[in-house]
Amino acid sequence: MTNLEKMDEWYNLLREAKTSADRAKYYKKMVALYKVDKTLRNRWEFHPSAKLFIQRFRKRLISVSEMAKKKGFDDGIDYNVPACDGLYLIGETHFNPHTDEKFYWVKVGKATNLAERFRQYNTCNPMLFRIDFNTNGYNKEKFYHAKLAAICINKCNHNSEWFLVDRDTYLNICEKGFSYFA
Repeated sequence: MTNLEKMDEWYNLLREAKTSADRAKYYKKMVALYKVDKTLRNRWEFHPSAKLFIQRFRKRLISVSEMAKKKGFDDGIDYNVPACDGLYLIGETHFNPHTDEKFYWVKVGKATNLAERFRQYNTCNPMLFRIDFNTNGYNKEKFYHAKLAAICINKCNHNSEWFLVDRDTYLNICEKGFSYFA
C-alpha cells in the first residue's frame, strides 16, 4: 500500500471514528506520515490550527504539480454538441460542506440550439456534467420529466426541472443517458 493510499484510508477512518480517542489516533498517524513523506503535500493540504481533526486535512482535487502544468482546469467533459434543436440531459453533484451530505441532481431540458444552450450553462456552472443529448426528441421533454418524477427522491423547491436522485440512479443515468428511460 502506498503512502497516498494510507492517507486516504486513515482519513476515511478518521471521518467514521466514533470516539475522540480513535479520531486522535488516525489524525496522529496522518500527521506523522505527512511530515515524513513530502510528496503527500501535492495531494493533501494540512491546516494544523483548525478546530476539529477532520478539518485539519483536506484532499486536493488535483495535485499542486499537476495544477502548475495546466493553463486551465481540465474537467474531462466533452464540449462538442451540435447547433440544432433537441433535448439535453445534464447532471450536477453538490455537497453540504459542514455535513459532507451529497446531492445528485438531474435535468432534462429542450433547446432550439443545443450548442448555444450549453455555452449559456458554462457561465453559471463551471463543471456541468453533460450526460446526453437527443436531436430527435424535442417534443418529449414532459415525457422525461414524468419518468424522472417517478424515480426521484424529490424535486427542486424553486423550479420544476431539477430532480434529486440517489447516487446509484445518478451514476446509471450518467452511464446510459436517455436510454436509461427506455
